[in-house]
Amino acid sequence: MNSYQILYCVTICLLRTGYMEDKVTQTPRHLVTARGENIMLRCDPIKIHVYIFWYRLLLEEELKFMGYLQNEKILDKSGVPKTRFSIDWPRNSSSNLNIQFTEPQDSAIYFCSSSL
Repeated sequence: MNSYQILYCVTICLLRTGYMEDKVTQTPRHLVTARGENIMLRCDPIKIHVYIFWYRLLLEEELKFMGYLQNEKILDKSGVPKTRFSIDWPRNSSSNLNIQFTEPQDSAIYFCSSSL
């Protein structure tokens, strides 16, 4: 299953839940950082959802799947770069995408989504 199929599935699942007043919240909304900094992007899923998906959009490239988690467990992190990047979802908390020692090539739009 490619990233577009997963995104389509997630979108359809979100539309079918009937909980459109709830939303996924990603913080910070915008972040500019210096080279060598450590950053954390947070994703607060819709409360009843048990899956979180992370995606990355690099300049002039297509949206790429990074990984997904279910109730604190990492199920797939095949798209997460092997060094400096990590994803987690601690119990009763937000999911986090962490980047250590940022580099210019990390410049991208990072997305998260959630699903039942």
